[in-house]
Amino acid sequence: MRRKILTSAVIMLFLVISLCTTVAAHPFTDVPEGAWYEGYVSHVYDAGIMGGKAEGVFDPDGTVTRAEFVTVMARLSGEGLSGYEDAVSAFPDADASAWYGPYMGWGIATGLVKGQGDGKLAPASPVSRAEMVTFMARFMDYMNVKLPVDITAERSFSDTDANAYYAEPLEVLRKSGLITGDGTGRFNPAGTSGRHSMAALISRYLDAVSAADGEGKDLSTIFGTNIPVITIVTETGRDVESKEEYIRAEFTLKDGDGRDIEVGSMRIRGRGNATWKMEKKSYRLKFDDNICLMHSEAGDTKNKDWTLLANHCDKSLIRNHVAQSLGRELEGIEWAPYTELVEVYLNGEYRGIYMLSEQVEVGKQRVDIEEGEKDDIGFLIELDGYAEGEYNKDMFTVYGQKYTVKSDIKNTDQVIAMKLHLEVIMNTLIEGDREKIESVVDLDSILDMYILQETMRNLDAGWSSFFMYFYEPHGKLYFGPPWDFDLSSGNSFNCHEKQGLYVGHKTTSDGSYLNTTNQWFASLLSHRWFRELVRDRFNEKREDILRVVGNCCNYAYSNMDKLDRNFEKWDIFDEVINQEPVPVLTLKSCEANVDYLADWFVDRCKWLNDFYNSDKFINGYECPVMEFGIAEVIRADVWTIPDWFEGDKMSQIYMDILFDSSETEDGRIFVRMGLTATLTPDNVAKVLLEKGLGAEAGRYTFTFDPLSFATMKSDFKGLGISQGIIWEFTFTIKDKVTGEESYPATQVFVFIKDDPSWTE
Repeated sequence: MRRKILTSAVIMLFLVISLCTTVAAHPFTDVPEGAWYEGYVSHVYDAGIMGGKAEGVFDPDGTVTRAEFVTVMARLSGEGLSGYEDAVSAFPDADASAWYGPYMGWGIATGLVKGQGDGKLAPASPVSRAEMVTFMARFMDYMNVKLPVDITAERSFSDTDANAYYAEPLEVLRKSGLITGDGTGRFNPAGTSGRHSMAALISRYLDAVSAADGEGKDLSTIFGTNIPVITIVTETGRDVESKEEYIRAEFTLKDGDGRDIEVGSMRIRGRGNATWKMEKKSYRLKFDDNICLMHSEAGDTKNKDWTLLANHCDKSLIRNHVAQSLGRELEGIEWAPYTELVEVYLNGEYRGIYMLSEQVEVGKQRVDIEEGEKDDIGFLIELDGYAEGEYNKDMFTVYGQKYTVKSDIKNTDQVIAMKLHLEVIMNTLIEGDREKIESVVDLDSILDMYILQETMRNLDAGWSSFFMYFYEPHGKLYFGPPWDFDLSSGNSFNCHEKQGLYVGHKTTSDGSYLNTTNQWFASLLSHRWFRELVRDRFNEKREDILRVVGNCCNYAYSNMDKLDRNFEKWDIFDEVINQEPVPVLTLKSCEANVDYLADWFVDRCKWLNDFYNSDKFINGYECPVMEFGIAEVIRADVWTIPDWFEGDKMSQIYMDILFDSSETEDGRIFVRMGLTATLTPDNVAKVLLEKGLGAEAGRYTFTFDPLSFATMKSDFKGLGISQGIIWEFTFTIKDKVTGEESYPATQVFVFIKDDPSWTE
């Protein structure tokens, strides 16, 4: 990317402009106080770019000629104009000795002015709006100025031609927010521009350029265009094939800003749950000594543990970067990992764009709590639907939801005490007394975490990667850090809508909460005082949220050539990698995905702003029924499905826990399975309790009628990833201890990934 070189005069001009925080007075009597263009006129007058038509007269409604517009661009350039008059002589309708001679000559010499196609320069002709954006885009290209995209800018115009000469320049100015329509969605390309409109355009340009702080930078560099390159070479020369076992490797990180890190020996392994099954893998890095891999702006973030996130199901590649950036913007969240886009080579092979991130873990510069065997230690825990391991040691349940112990403790008594404390806190939240709640929960962190999760409409907020921690066993519960937002911000067919509350409000058709609803948020949202806090905090941070999202999108736009290369390696725009909704599947480039993300956020924030500030939210909010269900004793084994199939009350059994998959006819289909009719998990739980059996893992076998099972297998072939179907067939559940066979049913909802091994 070319660098912008500014003259000292222009640098000084931009410095002066950047210091002007108030609108200076102007001498024009025909610019009414409070007019929409008053501030723009004052700005360009104070900057010395535009003057009046006569003493005290600006003539805001007057038309702008081609010569006048080129004159403004020449002044903006700060370049000397001597000797350019001769260029005007080539046009029969122009006078080199006229006032516009040096300016138009400069425009011709620099290629900004090309005539009107009939051999005429037409300096006195009114400049059309189409010509205005074309001149301005050429000027920006000449000055090598690439302005950041304004995600709140007008999105399109109804009266423009995508094949017209002005189409590309108009798109540049539209996305940067320099040009707007007429308020009705029209651009009016053939219309003429008033002097007030030219003042508005130039004023917006000056504001945008001043963001460079007069340092002579290409503006895009303020968002980071030097994506580092990470090279990893394993000592075996083979790929990383395990997410449990580390292998030794050499590591280097280099970028254009002078970072040059070389480590002769470190370790690498795979990471992730569902993402580990994807073709583009994510990795965990462990260094022998503490090391800082981030830019200096992140501070001295030295640690041994780092992650490389593939973001393979996020075709914008930046949703997790957006989430962590917002986590740092929302001050109630004590710590959010620093993230940075990097290019990765593994054993000499280009692997694509990754997100380098600090690891969520206990540490002095991360979740800074004390660990150990004593009673005065802290705990880091994760709400984790994938939790596995020894119950009440590696994992536990609270009100039916699984939690993983992330701290380095293995004392069962400590885990049980932590579980009981969480249950007390949850009950306190349900009761709703604010004073009591503030004594057991850090209200700032849960409020900001709710704002973050709800704004991004994160699918996993009540399912996994939701972290919490204590500084001491019976102390306050803190929420954060944020993690795992691939399936958010319009990137899941389950929750891609821009409207509606979601993370604390997922319900079944009968109005009760789903078991993958975030119960912490749901409990608090039932209280009016908390909803008022949500309204006030969102009002306070809404503009900051959009600013941060805009910066993250510009980070991607500024590096789009590198991001595009990722998709040359991984050509997946037509593929469903995880849960991409139809609007995402129609997008055929990374830039289009970033555009979609930006537009989604703007619309989402608008809806939340309207709803949070409505009487319906504050006074008329209908809280779903907080039901934790039957058979709390076996909640670790019996679960309810979220809204995979909205409109019907479906339920989910983790068959690999409740039933022994090895004894089923084909355990592969039991990844997620919901049973309706008489065979719901609650009914199963109730019967098991009545029989005094409990829900022992592997106690039951599940057998299909062979004919109906074969038919279902045939129907499933070719459905693709993450497809659901309701199928009727018969089966038998057998208790291996008593030998009893029971629970016939005919309707089953199966949610499955296509298995290519199912062949005739």
